[in-house]
Amino acid sequence: MPFYKPQNIESIYPLKLKDILGMSFSFIRSNFDLYARSMGVVVVPLVTVIVLSTKNLILSQHGFSLTSLKADIAYVNLLVQRGGFLGNLAGFVNLFLIPLAAGIASRIAGVSFLGAIPNSASATRIGMRFVFALMWAALIIHLAELVGLVIFVLPGIFVAVVTAVVTPVIVLETKGPFSAIRRSWDLVRPKMFKIFGFVVGITITSLIANFVFIELSSIFSSVLSSSFSWIIVVIMQSIQTIVVTSFVATATTLIYLDARIYLEDFHLDLEDKVDVGDFFLG
Repeated sequence: MPFYKPQNIESIYPLKLKDILGMSFSFIRSNFDLYARSMGVVVVPLVTVIVLSTKNLILSQHGFSLTSLKADIAYVNLLVQRGGFLGNLAGFVNLFLIPLAAGIASRIAGVSFLGAIPNSASATRIGMRFVFALMWAALIIHLAELVGLVIFVLPGIFVAVVTAVVTPVIVLETKGPFSAIRRSWDLVRPKMFKIFGFVVGITITSLIANFVFIELSSIFSSVLSSSFSWIIVVIMQSIQTIVVTSFVATATTLIYLDARIYLEDFHLDLEDKVDVGDFFLG
C-alpha cells in the first residue's frame, strides 16, 4: 500500500481537539500497514511472552478464558504479586511494551507530519535505540501521577498534562528521560489548559477503544476451547496495543508539533525525504 501523506499541520494551525482526533484517525487508518509492520515486530513477541508467562498462573486461579482475562492481561503487573518468576517476567516485559510501541508510533507520526516519508525499519530501530529512555520516563511519570493521585487528584492530573509530549521529545529530539520531562514542561506550560482538554479527549477516546477490543476478545474467545484461547489473547492484545498506542502516540505528537509552532515559530519541511534515522529535530 502506498504511503498516505498527511496534511501539513501548519496549514490548519492552531489545532483544535477535533483536528487532532480527526487527523490521527485518518492517518492511522490510511497507513495502518506501516504502523503494523513497524510496531508488530516488537509488540507481537512481547505480548506473546506476557501471555505465555501468565497463562498457567491464570489457569490455576480461575480457568483460562478471555472473559476472566479482561483485567489480568490489561493489568498484568498485578500477577507479579502471585506469580513468582513467571509473573515477574510478565511484569518486566510489560514495562517495555507500551513505551516502546509509543516511541515507534510517535516517530512515524512526527516525520510524516513534517513532510518526510517514514521507513518502518528505521522507526523500529529508533524505538529500540531509545527504549530505556522511554521506559524510565514512563516509570517516573507513572510514579509521579500515582503519588499525585494519592495525595490529591489534581496533582496527578497535572503531571499527566505537563508530561504529555515526553515520548515525541525523546524519539524526535534524542532527549534522555529527565531532559524530555523538562522539555515537555516547557512546551506544555504556555498552553496548559488547552492541552488539558486535548489530553482528556484523547484519554476518553482511547478508553472507549480499549473497551471495544476487550469485548471483541470475549466474543471471539467464546467460540474456541480454552486450550486455544491464549492464541486469541495474543492476537487481540497485539492488535489492541498497535491500534490504541498508535492513536495516542500520533495525537500527542500532533500536540508536540502544535506547541513548537506556537512557542518557537517552528517550521521544517522535509520535502519527501525518506526517514532512515539520519535526522532529528533540534
